[in-house]
Amino acid sequence: MKILLIVSLLSASTAVAGWLPDPVITPGAVRVVTVKELCTTSTRSVRHTTSATKAAVYRKYGEVPRRSPECTGPANSCFEVDHLVPLEVGGADVIENLWPQKYDGEWGAHRKDLLENLMHRKVCKGEISIQEAQKALMENWIDGYKKYLP
Repeated sequence: MKILLIVSLLSASTAVAGWLPDPVITPGAVRVVTVKELCTTSTRSVRHTTSATKAAVYRKYGEVPRRSPECTGPANSCFEVDHLVPLEVGGADVIENLWPQKYDGEWGAHRKDLLENLMHRKVCKGEISIQEAQKALMENWIDGYKKYLP
């Protein structure tokens, strides 16, 4: 499988500490995929993130999985190791595309999931290109959310 690493620059105007990944640590990576493959094949075939890889992501960010009273995420974690460019729009399952994303708060993981699902549907309906969907999530997913889910 061919994987492309893509360096992104975050917009300083909306970069909120903790909601967006560090572009130096997590530049993003995409795999070469067609719209047909993206829309007819499950991501299970390309999803192979191991516990060891997740632990490495936490270490790179200086975080540890943890539980607090205000966290509504899964047990032992207030974060999920998430793909910056989701597999659903051609993201690669490599460490350069992974970061610990907060679950809770205004811009938590559940909010990004809404954008990921919308981008996948739009690509499959032919409303936007795979590259446009990837860009909306990679450059600054919060800006992408505001653009596509106002």
